[in-house]
Amino acid sequence: MKDRMEQILAEGIYGKSELKPEEKALFLSNFAERVIISLTKSQVRKRGTYQELEQFMSKYPSSRLYINGTMNYSFYGDYIQLANKKRIPFTIVNDSKTSPLGIVLASGQATPDDPVFVQDELYQDDLKNR
Repeated sequence: MKDRMEQILAEGIYGKSELKPEEKALFLSNFAERVIISLTKSQVRKRGTYQELEQFMSKYPSSRLYINGTMNYSFYGDYIQLANKKRIPFTIVNDSKTSPLGIVLASGQATPDDPVFVQDELYQDDLKNR
């Protein structure tokens, strides 16, 4: 009883404890095991959309697209149109945490594979500048 009371007081003072906060900050509020594919901010800024993302949207029709809200709409607008075309819901994540990722496609449950990162020259540049 005393332990429970201390826990309630601690949550009132410090807030509820969160599972894997660093992981969720990186993957735009998602756990890594739910992430299907992600793109860095530089990759999202590139003109057009990535074919790999479109393929995974088709493969996982019950997924959701998470967009980093710190970016300008002009950079991710094509991805919103693609999500609407594929009937994939999307969420714009506007929290105070910083992430090098611009877009994350995630499932509602754990996926059997590791998250896919499109490792092109923009991805490599983002890693160097981190």
